[in-house]
Amino acid sequence: RALDSLATIELPNDQNSWLRLWRTVTKSLHVAVVLSDMTIPGGPMVCVNDEFCRCTGYAREEAQGRNCRFLQGPATTIESIRVIQRSLADQADCQVAMYNYRKDGQIFLNLLSMRPITDCFDKYAYVVAVQFEVDEDEVISMTRKLKLLDDLLDMMPHKVPFRNRTFQEWQPPPLRFR
Repeated sequence: RALDSLATIELPNDQNSWLRLWRTVTKSLHVAVVLSDMTIPGGPMVCVNDEFCRCTGYAREEAQGRNCRFLQGPATTIESIRVIQRSLADQADCQVAMYNYRKDGQIFLNLLSMRPITDCFDKYAYVVAVQFEVDEDEVISMTRKLKLLDDLLDMMPHKVPFRNRTFQEWQPPPLRFR
């Protein structure tokens, strides 16, 4: 299982290898996982896994290169947005439940956990976001999912060892705003 091996993987010291490893490990997880590049204005998502695409209805090509704010809508609370903004500004882990919208406009409750990742020079490089769709009535399930999110984040590094940022597979498109 990809999840079991995540904590024992030795991280490569170059960005290309690290991102390829990231994609391989997160591709088959049954939880939505996103990697946002915080060195690019707006913090666009540079990697989204299959579960993210299934959950949101957006193809990888439609989501990558955009900030995840495009999933927000009228039911997304200001409080949940502030939790995320504070977490990003403080470069701190966070967990928040928030309403998001699928491509077809359907609303869903998203249980989101985020972790900042710095490079070997302590520069704010990425944010990992792990999310579950939850039903409002699923309190027991939500507790299990929170535990799984905590376990997943505990396996994610706070720091990656690469020294260069020469990732060639993905280049940011022009900034898009909602």
